[in-house]
Amino acid sequence: MNSDAIESAFRVPATLRSLTFIRCALALVLDREPWSPEDAGRLLLAASEAVSNAIEHGSPDDGGHIEIQVVVRRDGATLVVTDEGSGDHEPRIDPQATPPSPTSPRGRGFPIMRSLADELTVSRVGSGTRITMHFAVDPEAGDDPDPEAADDGAASRSAGAPGDLLRLNRIQDV
Repeated sequence: MNSDAIESAFRVPATLRSLTFIRCALALVLDREPWSPEDAGRLLLAASEAVSNAIEHGSPDDGGHIEIQVVVRRDGATLVVTDEGSGDHEPRIDPQATPPSPTSPRGRGFPIMRSLADELTVSRVGSGTRITMHFAVDPEAGDDPDPEAADDGAASRSAGAPGDLLRLNRIQDV
């Protein structure tokens, strides 16, 4: 393992309350590398989808836990989300699934994760499922200072740029 990598692992209850903690914890880990807000946002959104799926589809009714591991480097990251399985059926996971119709309320998790990650794999672990995603980033993209970030941020947040929304959400979630 690269000594310049930041490695973090979490084991959390399989509840929606854990989702906010995971988002904040991952944002703090990502903040230690000079990633662009767009690249950090890709990983955070993909992680949210993977953890949400693990909570809803890969956990026993009486709770259970989810494990999240992340290794972040200047040029990329690997994110692994593992659930315990619901115990009542074999999961039917199609990582190549096409997006559902626009009126369908479900079925967007894997298409979203697939579009955000550079590589996505699904594997069985005991009765659970492991999602592994790899993200490549341009290590130079995050080095450019954002001239709007030097002000109080009000103007840039109101402009609605994706990176500014990410920074605003980090502050609110923490």
